[in-house]
Formats: sequence, C-alpha cells, structure tokens
Amino acid sequence: MDILVRWMVSDLHFYHNNIIHFQSRPYKSVEEMNDVIVKQWNSQAAKGDIVYVIGDFSFGNYKQTKEIISKLNGQIVLIRGNHDDRFTTRTFLNIGMHDVYDNLIIKLAGIKVLLCHYPYREAWYKSLWRKLIGKTHNRWYQQLFLKDMGMPLIHGHFHTGKLFNGRIINVAWDINKRLISENEIVDHLKGLK
Repeated sequence: MDILVRWMVSDLHFYHNNIIHFQSRPYKSVEEMNDVIVKQWNSQAAKGDIVYVIGDFSFGNYKQTKEIISKLNGQIVLIRGNHDDRFTTRTFLNIGMHDVYDNLIIKLAGIKVLLCHYPYREAWYKSLWRKLIGKTHNRWYQQLFLKDMGMPLIHGHFHTGKLFNGRIINVAWDINKRLISENEIVDHLKGLK
C-alpha cells in the first residue's frame, strides 16, 4: 500500500484521567476524550498513511492500548516519551505499533528533521533542573539535556505554546487538537530564511 501522507502528533495521553484536568481538556470522561481523539485522527489519516506519535501515547493497560491502536488509521511509529515506559518495544510492536524509536531523523521533502519527544534545551533549563532535582524520576531529566543538533526539531512534551517557533515545531495534542501534516511542516520550513 502506498503511503499517502505522513502525520505528526504527540501527547495524546489515551486513558489518562488526570490529563483532562491538567490541560483543561473539555471532556467529561476519559472514554469521551479517547473517542474524540480517535475520530479526529481518523478524519485526517488514511489507512496507508504513516503517523508519527512523538511521545506519550497511552496510559492504558495492554488490552486498552491495543484496542485504541486497532481503531486508528495508518501505521503508527512511536517516538518514545517520558510516559511510554509501560511497555517494551516488543510489546508495543505486538499490540500494533509499526515501529518504535527513542528519537529519529527523517527527511521531509529533502529536509533532515529530528523527531524527539523532548525540545532542545533552552537558557531556562538550569533553573528548572534545580526545581526538579529529587522531585521526579530520572526518565524526566532527558528533556533538559537534548543538545541542539542544528536541524529542525519536531517535538512534544510541552502542552502549551504554539505549533511553529522557527525551526522548532511542537505537535502536542493540547496545542493543535489535530494531526499535523508533513506538507504543513514542509511549507513552514521552506518559508524560513
């Protein structure tokens, strides 16, 4: 089957009750949230498309996560986020993910792009690091040390902000409430000086 389109999204948080409150998602239940996200996804992605989920896919158990994957159009490539440690890579593949990576470099219309759940570190990272020490698990610290590789970055992790910030693209569900197409990203990147 030919790939029609490649899509990007992150931080779906299927089956995460608290995300409704943390991000003021307008849903009465996790089931309603899951249904809305599945419908939006399937209204955009076709069966032959590739969808890169750039971290934090599901808080569900094995059966719940497998069921969600079975409802979604396209081949799902997971770029692991800080909340994707509930399953091994083999388990994710067994329940329907097409592939799983920690990060990945791909080409979009000849432009090399880094896909990573975490954004490049910024000047504020040292003060944030001091606040986080001793309060969270080591798996969360990776976000503070992603070295700027000089290429465009498509990330998630931060649920606020804007889609485009120069060569940095945040595809978090709570910002965009939709999948972001390869064409939209390429048009933006080609428009940069």
